Amino acid sequence: MYLLVSNDDGVDAPGIRCLAAALAEL
Repeated sequence: MYLLVSNDDGVDAPGIRCLAAALAEL
């Protein structure tokens, strides 16, 4: 879900998605 929300940012999406993916793996 966090990935979809971060995708709204557009510019910062890649960075946030990477961060969210790291948190999801914890």
